[in-house]
Amino acid sequence: MIVRAYNLTKTYQSPRGPAAALDDVNVEIAPGQFVVVMGHSAAGKSTLLGAIGGLLRPSTGQVYIDGLEIWQLDERTRAKLRAGKIGFVFQNASVIRSLTVLENVLLAATFLPKGAKAKAGRATSLIKTVGLADKADAYPHELSGGEKRRVAIAGALMNDPPLLLADEPTGDLDAKTETDVMDLLGRLNSEGTTVVMVTHNSDLRRYADRVLLITDGRLSEDAGHEGPSACGRIEETHL
Repeated sequence: MIVRAYNLTKTYQSPRGPAAALDDVNVEIAPGQFVVVMGHSAAGKSTLLGAIGGLLRPSTGQVYIDGLEIWQLDERTRAKLRAGKIGFVFQNASVIRSLTVLENVLLAATFLPKGAKAKAGRATSLIKTVGLADKADAYPHELSGGEKRRVAIAGALMNDPPLLLADEPTGDLDAKTETDVMDLLGRLNSEGTTVVMVTHNSDLRRYADRVLLITDGRLSEDAGHEGPSACGRIEETHL
């Protein structure tokens, strides 16, 4: 799935007047890439992710996903495209406290056109993939922060999306859990999922095929980036 964005701008009103979160951004993301977008807080990283994911309407510009200009679609059609082709992982991944791990993951499949048996089978498989097979019946209060993040990743993958958008998915995790989550994203990418991740952590650039830098809403390519290091991608995750 190819993602193309042209001349994206996003302007907010502030007490000091209009402020540009995105300023004439152009980018193309090829199928199967692992792209890391880096920048300081408030640089425009999350705004860019929201715009290309169909969650945050840009002030001007176009976003094409598989040739469809998503901001010319009506909300219902855009929501259907998101449900079928895009998975989202956010830093403050929310899980419902009254539901088990399995039930939380299944919740993401509510609107998928699959039978209950097929949904349950996929949810169980994904819980195993993210290393929580022994926690399927556990409740969120029994999980660590990293385990809750993995539940969120499993939910994001329920629709088998070709594109996964991750907004600071390791921002509040300890070093080992951060590595576990990143190894999982790397493995998913090696299996064909396109990953676009925003972060302020320069250590995570080693997982990326490409690194994009965003400063005051302006996007540029890190031409010096040489791709994932040997330690950044592994064949098996430690989850």
